[in-house]
Amino acid sequence: MRAPLRHAVRLFPALLLLAACERAANAPADSIPESSAESDSSALGSANPGWNADAGPMLLVASDVPGVAEVIFPEVTDSTLGDSTLMDLAPVRGARVELFSRRGDAGRALVVGEDTTAEADSAEEESCEAWPLVRLRAESGASGAWTAGLIAARARALALDSIEGLSRADSSRLARDVARLAAALPEDTARAFRGLPYFVRTVRRFRPAPGVEALIADVSRRINQEANPREEQILLIAERDSGSNAWTVGFSERASGQEGSVETHDVLAAVSVGDARRPSIILGRYVGDGIAYSLLERVGPREWRVRWTSATSGC
Repeated sequence: MRAPLRHAVRLFPALLLLAACERAANAPADSIPESSAESDSSALGSANPGWNADAGPMLLVASDVPGVAEVIFPEVTDSTLGDSTLMDLAPVRGARVELFSRRGDAGRALVVGEDTTAEADSAEEESCEAWPLVRLRAESGASGAWTAGLIAARARALALDSIEGLSRADSSRLARDVARLAAALPEDTARAFRGLPYFVRTVRRFRPAPGVEALIADVSRRINQEANPREEQILLIAERDSGSNAWTVGFSERASGQEGSVETHDVLAAVSVGDARRPSIILGRYVGDGIAYSLLERVGPREWRVRWTSATSGC
């Protein structure tokens, strides 16, 4: 099966030195232990918790092929990925879905059936765990570029504003702000990174509530040793009141290790979910050849949490 589309990011340097650190906090993983799933009831008993039911019964993620989407079943765990009883596409066929991009609403589409063209070309590919694929038919007004989708009428788009779209002065100021926020985060204890500059990989701004401005950023530090290159990745969300210059971090997580093996992130979309309009971010998490998806949720002013993380697909 085709691997999910990986979205390239451009590095944006921010000058800042700081006393360095590390908390070897790897990506959130399913907390449900593997159990015997010989019956439907036992499989459901070990379902992946945390998904917001108001968001609907599935998450769609754009694939490499236009008009084809991955179907992410929220209850599936690493140990049940591929279980046909938990990944039945019958209820999905004919569903009308809302599509989102980082810029906001990308229109609607209809799920017209399963995509069966992505056959494995080798025994190695056949051993990879992958989500099922479906074909979509865009409705009038839908844009071609989208990243994530939900059942129609379950969420509204929140537009994300990239740092790359700002003026040079504004982008430099925002990068410095983000670097300072990263420098002030707790649990920074790894001596190996002490004194190294932060590099702001991406920053995206949005408005989760009236009068509130928020940002989600990826920040990294690197040790460029040929024999042992290492890197640290930090994901953070911060908020401030409109008109204020002071950002407050409402969420952060860090991971470090060998360069190329540390988890990186890709923000797919921001939405407000359900009648409560709960601000949420749909996030891709890349580790090696695998990818998982997370739902980050705003639970209060300047307070965010990882509500749910999917099973990891890949080889």
